[in-house]
Amino acid sequence: MKKLLFFILFFISVFSQGVKVEDTTKKTEPTQKPVVSQAVKAVSTSSKSIIVIDIKDRTQDLLDTYNSLKKDISLSKIVFTLYNGELITNVIQVDAAKNGTLLFLKISTAQGIKQISVFSEDILSIKAQ
Repeated sequence: MKKLLFFILFFISVFSQGVKVEDTTKKTEPTQKPVVSQAVKAVSTSSKSIIVIDIKDRTQDLLDTYNSLKKDISLSKIVFTLYNGELITNVIQVDAAKNGTLLFLKISTAQGIKQISVFSEDILSIKAQ
């Protein structure tokens, strides 16, 4: 009898260690965070709200702003500020790509005219200095 009791207790202790009871009421969070562009990150950390607009409309707004500044303040330098903090100065011409995702900037430098392309969503602001 003692052997049977010992045998039962032994099996209970062995099998109870292998069984894990989990709380299923806890909510599981995703292991990966969603990828967010730098533009959205920069805006979400400020007190401003986020507005989602079509990229072609955003590009057209940037072109209109540039043309308005160029027309009103013809002697000033126009400066594009990017979300990464980079400043693009002495912009003399801006053209948009067909789909509106890129802007082609012509810049006046000491070595001559240079062209660069910038994604529309990377532009934080445009101002005249």
